[in-house]
Amino acid sequence: MTPEFRFVASAASGGPLAPTSGLGWEQVLSIAAWHRLGPMLFGRLGTDGTASIPSAIRDRLEADYLETAARTMYRTVEVARAVEALGAVGIELMLLKGAALVATVYADAATRPMVDVDILVREADLHRADETIRGLGYSPQVAVEGRMGEKLRRGAAHQLAGLVSADRLVVFEIHRHIFADAKAGRFDIGRLWDRAEASASGALLPCPEHLLLHVAEHFMYNRFNRSEGALGQLADIAAVVTAQGHELDWDLVVGEAMEAGAGLSLYLALVAARDTLGLAAPADVLARLRPAGFDDRMARSFVDRRVVNSQPWLSLELLQPGKNPVRRLFPSRQSVTTRFGPGEAGARSMVRLYGVRAGGAARLVASGARQPRQAVADMLLNRRLRALASSAARRPGEHADGGGA
Repeated sequence: MTPEFRFVASAASGGPLAPTSGLGWEQVLSIAAWHRLGPMLFGRLGTDGTASIPSAIRDRLEADYLETAARTMYRTVEVARAVEALGAVGIELMLLKGAALVATVYADAATRPMVDVDILVREADLHRADETIRGLGYSPQVAVEGRMGEKLRRGAAHQLAGLVSADRLVVFEIHRHIFADAKAGRFDIGRLWDRAEASASGALLPCPEHLLLHVAEHFMYNRFNRSEGALGQLADIAAVVTAQGHELDWDLVVGEAMEAGAGLSLYLALVAARDTLGLAAPADVLARLRPAGFDDRMARSFVDRRVVNSQPWLSLELLQPGKNPVRRLFPSRQSVTTRFGPGEAGARSMVRLYGVRAGGAARLVASGARQPRQAVADMLLNRRLRALASSAARRPGEHADGGGA
């Protein structure tokens, strides 16, 4: 880890800030932006009078912080509208991920940026909730195609397509479950509702144990194809564990993770938080979660490539399982007009837009070509991680094809 990474990580950890002497401040800003930690870094600078930072750098971090604060205030109003509208038609909702974290473990909501607002509703209410949010002026964020589009049509996806506000500043993602695919079949989502806690907003909140499990699962989901935002997600994990202290029911966390087949996700999230943020997860918890066949070299490689390496890293991410590489390079006209709006899509010629997409892909491929050994190592690491995840997600006695013994 570079000194710049250690400094940003120290801000994310909640502990004392690392020394600032000799830091490359542009690199600090780059790392903080990559991991979505600019607002948190500014917030920590305001509470730590020992940090010496150039005024120009502080001003740029402050601008990021203030923008996040404004977006958070606006998003809070929209969440209140959603809670009221859904409540009026008898639909109960639970805040998930960022919205739940801001309501529980972050004293200053402006230090925790959110890409979207994730909410959970009961399966029977799923499509009524979608219609209700649309009634507030929201529309589908993108046209969902490929495997995810088919799952949505069959009602098998764990969430619906995102709904974006007319000004494109707020996105709601409506979930019926916190796990996808086989894990959803193993974990009774009713347990999340049974342990949910009330909040001042009128929405429910997951208990800390379920919140930790969901954030860890989402961290792992993202780590198969990018390192972007990893340190920010680990900061969330550290915040939940630190806020709960000895009151956190680790037996419940581990039991629920193993029941859902998410033990690998939780294990790697806790190991990564330990190695980058100094989070002290109980040794017996890590021992119980550690998958058979997992070695320390894999853990070091995972942390180095999927967290510490703060740049686009996998040139072959265009070939992710379940993704259509042609559609990723050349999205349909419907996808473009849905995402950018008819007027904006018309102003940008389709040829130019496709050129931008192809140029980005070409840069990724070129970066992989310059480091072919690392690209192969990334592919092999993903293969091993997917094999472990697949094994963990199967019930005892179940074969890899999903059949029984």
